Amino acid sequence: MSREALGSDAGAGWVGARERGEGGEWDCVATLEGHENEVKTVAWSPCGQYLGTCGRDKSVWVWDTGAGGDFECAAVLHGHGADVKHLAWRPRCDPPLLLSCSYDDSLRSWREERGTDEWACLQVLPGAATAAKDAALAARAAAKQSGAASEDAVAELAAEAAAAAATRSGGHASTVWACAWHPDGTRAASCGDDGALRTWRCEGDALVSDGARLDAHSRAVFACDWCLDGRHIATGGGDDALRVWAPCGQGGQLVAEAAPAHASDVNSVAWHPRQHAWLATGSDDGTVKVWELREASDGMVE
Repeated sequence: MSREALGSDAGAGWVGARERGEGGEWDCVATLEGHENEVKTVAWSPCGQYLGTCGRDKSVWVWDTGAGGDFECAAVLHGHGADVKHLAWRPRCDPPLLLSCSYDDSLRSWREERGTDEWACLQVLPGAATAAKDAALAARAAAKQSGAASEDAVAELAAEAAAAAATRSGGHASTVWACAWHPDGTRAASCGDDGALRTWRCEGDALVSDGARLDAHSRAVFACDWCLDGRHIATGGGDDALRVWAPCGQGGQLVAEAAPAHASDVNSVAWHPRQHAWLATGSDDGTVKVWELREASDGMVE
């Protein structure tokens, strides 16, 4: 499917931009400064009140649009130990909840505490290695405190605790590149440098691994997006491929793929908000492609 087939004839770049701004141009209404270097992601909350930003400086910023579009910094959130790669707001959630993912292998959720203006970290979903290390240290400390175990027994207990914790955590083995929410806000997905797509279910405001780990790509998975019909998750990766999954149970089913979809890494994927069969991808090869999902037999059609 070509760009022209989608009715995009307003010139390169912005579709219909000339109709949106006075005199045929967009006006910059605010410049938000605060991050120390690269800003990786910007994301509006579903209600439109907040703008979340994250960057290489390891921080997450929350901006309040305020009355009349006057932006104010509502919070500067620290906790990640490395670059924050991506943000996603939970749909249908009051107060708003923001999910972030990082080069430190973890995901974190953030929320404004009820009755206050303070934002805080609600939950940390550590990487598998961090969860294993913490469990091993705790097991060693407990065993030594009891004084009833030899050094070999302590080491064995620590190893068992580490393995169990890594499995239980459901965390990624390396950088988490992106995260996305199911449109009803009951589940989330994340993808990482380990080639995996993982899914999480909500128990109240907490995310819990549902045990689903898809080996989605042979190299890093840089992007994931949950279709607004809730049926499919799209992923793009360092293997130049685009894949569409139907998550179910302890895993998922591959619905369609384009491999290769591009001549280089697929960095971004985005479903159309109304035409649920349309999907856009962006790549290191300098191109943007629009695809149509044909589930019966043809897979992804460009």
